[in-house]
Amino acid sequence: MNEPIITHEMARIGELNFHYLQAGGGAETIVLLHGFPQHSRMWEKVIPELSENFTVIAPDGRGMGGSSITEDGYDKRTMAEDLKSLLDQIGVSEPLNLVGYDLGGGTASASASLIPERVKRLALIEYARSRH
Repeated sequence: MNEPIITHEMARIGELNFHYLQAGGGAETIVLLHGFPQHSRMWEKVIPELSENFTVIAPDGRGMGGSSITEDGYDKRTMAEDLKSLLDQIGVSEPLNLVGYDLGGGTASASASLIPERVKRLALIEYARSRH
């Protein structure tokens, strides 16, 4: 199997720049939302596997990775609106698979509430280390 090409893309939404990774070309889209203090590159080890069957999009949330830093707008509703605007701009309108890790789970949940007609599946991932 050849390693898929993961491209680094930028989108301008209003006054903000949003960085995202994109790979694959499947009929369905999967969007991967990182936690804090991570960014989109946390998904680089799983993107190759997922890109065999999906178009993969892994955006950096505002203030993280290559996206614009703002003084406010870090509430989950605003970040869900950011994701909706990004998807609109890059032409993702079909129902998608949405994955949120850690604090990205809050954004994923808010996004599913904001655009329920565009979310086919929602997965929320939490990681907790054992103290034993």
